[in-house]
Amino acid sequence: FSFKKTGIINPRILSAIADLGHTDGILICDAGFPLPRNVPVIDISLVFGTPIVLETLKALLEELIVEEVILTDEMRPLSPDLYEEIKKLMPKQQYKLISFERFRMEVERAKYTIRTGENENAYANILITAASGMEEYYREFV
Repeated sequence: FSFKKTGIINPRILSAIADLGHTDGILICDAGFPLPRNVPVIDISLVFGTPIVLETLKALLEELIVEEVILTDEMRPLSPDLYEEIKKLMPKQQYKLISFERFRMEVERAKYTIRTGENENAYANILITAASGMEEYYREFV
């Protein structure tokens, strides 16, 4: 594997991104999230708090066009700063807020899970859906 100049260097994450098609999902989850069954897990946790969900999301956004963002209803009142930061990072995307129980069912359709060391923000779990690489999606979501 030859080093890239910038961006993600984790080979499993790069491979996952390259494998995504339009509407495929990646779950970025905190350290305590119950991992979905039958979804490959890329565990990048090192210690509690490293890395956090937000820095993982920022790195992914440098490599990936996101069409839809699914969050739990609980994130907004319990982790309002994280919620607002996510909205700032992805202002053009479609958002869906659902209950935690429904979120746990929804993430079963993710193609990959990236588990972080996040342990500070409650409900710090994000399901992002890949957009098509077509120019119209690039203009719409980037």
